[in-house]
Amino acid sequence: MKLPPKRLITAIISLCVIIGGTYVAIQFGKGYRPTKDGMIKGTGLLAANSFPTGAEVYINDKLTTATDDTLNLTPGSYQVAIKKDGYLPWQKALLIQEELVSQTNATLFKAAPGLSPLTLAGALNITPSPDGQKIAFAVTVASSAAKNGLYILDMTSSTPLSQIKEPRQIARNTEAIDFSQNILVWSPDSTQLLAYAPEANDQFSAYLLPIANLTEPANLRDISVQLPVILAGWEEEIAIRETKQFAKLPLELQVIATQSATNVYFSPNDERVMYTSTGSATIRPNLIQTPPATNTQPEERQLSPGTIYVYDLIEDKNFLIGSTPKDELKPQKQLIILDSNQQLITIADRNPITPTPTAISDFMSLQDPNSFPQTATNFNTHYSSIYTSTFQWYPNSTHLIHHQDAGIEILEYDGQNLITVYSGPINDDFVYPWPDGKSLIILTNFNPSSALPENLYAIAIR
Repeated sequence: MKLPPKRLITAIISLCVIIGGTYVAIQFGKGYRPTKDGMIKGTGLLAANSFPTGAEVYINDKLTTATDDTLNLTPGSYQVAIKKDGYLPWQKALLIQEELVSQTNATLFKAAPGLSPLTLAGALNITPSPDGQKIAFAVTVASSAAKNGLYILDMTSSTPLSQIKEPRQIARNTEAIDFSQNILVWSPDSTQLLAYAPEANDQFSAYLLPIANLTEPANLRDISVQLPVILAGWEEEIAIRETKQFAKLPLELQVIATQSATNVYFSPNDERVMYTSTGSATIRPNLIQTPPATNTQPEERQLSPGTIYVYDLIEDKNFLIGSTPKDELKPQKQLIILDSNQQLITIADRNPITPTPTAISDFMSLQDPNSFPQTATNFNTHYSSIYTSTFQWYPNSTHLIHHQDAGIEILEYDGQNLITVYSGPINDDFVYPWPDGKSLIILTNFNPSSALPENLYAIAIR
């Protein structure tokens, strides 16, 4: 059946309009805009977003818009600053590329952080849990002897700081046991706490405490005979978890991380890895397929000994973030991963790493038969970089916490936007993030001339 000429012409015109409109919409979405000269040029998109929102956006020192907003910009380099009253400014040089979207993802931190006490009777022997949700500590100067002992501070992410419950006691001190003098080690799943009590003549006792309830002194059981087996089981859990993490790395990074680096720590979302180079090496470009729009900050793929880097597993970027002080005497993290031949290894070959189980008796590499303090250190270094470095991951996986003499700094994983969020007194170099990232926990005494013990405080930075 033939269409009448007028209807055929109308159909053809409609089809052309639809195709033309679709093409124009696609090109507009890609950032193409008409210029004053009548030409069509490609632009890039700047997605100016911040946490919290409602901040002023300055582009090349000119107030342009407020967050959150998306702007079309001519490709090129721009100095972008995001400012909000009561918060420290965010600023970064951003490269806008044709047809691509660049996001600021600016996390703003308070200019005047608030302080809240978390403990009132002191805090000794502070030991964070592997999941980052709890902190164990001992008390020795409570109002009554029954309150002296071991406590757990719960830091559930969804709980506002103002509603945090008081720390829970999980064990009481006795005449024979002072938990402030014990060596504490968490289980990898953060459900149990091992208390190692040194005794005279190289003897010791060990107690495995559940953290969900209070264990009365009469119910304490010495598990020192079972200790090697318990620790071997924990080491197996660590090895399987870390092997799965390392399997995500490109093969070349697996080799570097196991042969030319130490203190390797994955971000909470496993998309980035922080490490300290122990030798000179070069990371080749294009190790993985990357998304079209990636971080445009300058990276460093030529590694130098003693330098700390962050590698992005999604964008194949390697950023320099700092260096290890020459006089720093912190312990180092000893790798325990499984190779493709089902063997527990501390130095990998060039075969891809795969998570394969092996015999429980093989998991003894973290145990030092002559020194339980060293054994505890070996385990703790696998739980947090707080034991090995002045850098540690911030919970959002896009920032790092850096503690030095000048105070507590926070920087982005690409080494940019370094800011000082706290410069007051800190004892024992203890700085630890609240799981939701809104606060940092420190140990300090704001009245050092008194005999009052040091306490844990939360610094509200967001």
